[in-house]
Amino acid sequence: MKRIGEIHSLINRIICYLPVALVVLTIGCSPDEDDDDIVPNNRYECVNNNCVQDNNGSYASQSECNSVCVPRYNCVDGSCQEATSGTYSSLGLCETSCGNFTTAPGDGVTDVNGDHYPSIVFGNGQEWMGVNFGTGNFANGDLIPSVSSDTEWASLNEGAYSFNNSAVYYNWFAVEDPRNLCPTGWHVPSQAEFNELLTYLGSQNTAALMRTWGVQGNNASGFNALPTGKRLANGSYTGFNTSAYWWTSTQAEEEFGLGNAWNFNMLEAYSVVYSDPMADKNQGLSVRCVKD
Repeated sequence: MKRIGEIHSLINRIICYLPVALVVLTIGCSPDEDDDDIVPNNRYECVNNNCVQDNNGSYASQSECNSVCVPRYNCVDGSCQEATSGTYSSLGLCETSCGNFTTAPGDGVTDVNGDHYPSIVFGNGQEWMGVNFGTGNFANGDLIPSVSSDTEWASLNEGAYSFNNSAVYYNWFAVEDPRNLCPTGWHVPSQAEFNELLTYLGSQNTAALMRTWGVQGNNASGFNALPTGKRLANGSYTGFNTSAYWWTSTQAEEEFGLGNAWNFNMLEAYSVVYSDPMADKNQGLSVRCVKD
């Protein structure tokens, strides 16, 4: 019983002194009225097209300030123009992707089946179709075989085409056929002609200028490349929505294999256009025609 009494006595002492302890702690934790280390409210103000921290600034965050204060740019017809909600955050980034070229609408061309294709006239004098070519007849009206079977496609040694996801794919035998794939007065571009276009567009990021999809895509050239992928030599399809491929009329050199031909392609993750001599002639690629 004596032990219990000692415990009760200790509890009573704690209770009695607790208010005093709290008062002491409260006083000890009070901030010094002269303390200058007050955390700023991190507001921002726009000064000479730059956002600077200002406790009395007009903007509650740097991102809010940047959206109004810092000029942005869009690539329009080969030149950079300031825009409130532009794609590029600086003139330098825009100029790297935009290039320096001129374009104008062409008269277009109508194929043997009556389908019309718009065209683009570039400042270097070339006139290109503004969309991929897609007909089932040669220029003289002869039918081009349409082949859906993978096995049959893989064994072809003559011109053929196929459809997949609304895209049209031709093998290279159709490209080289003397009856001409493109409409009269137009032709499948050579490797040199394709290179001429890319050189004229003159940007480090040429693919971006030719498409709306993929890295930095802005389609400033109006080329309207679509990510249709390709049909492999074994008949299967690959790369839809992530890549684009076009035939040229140029046979690959012997060191690359006489069963191959030159093509140009672009991939979603990269902003450049690739020139490749290693496309098997049995592959199915897109075609763009250029005016004679």
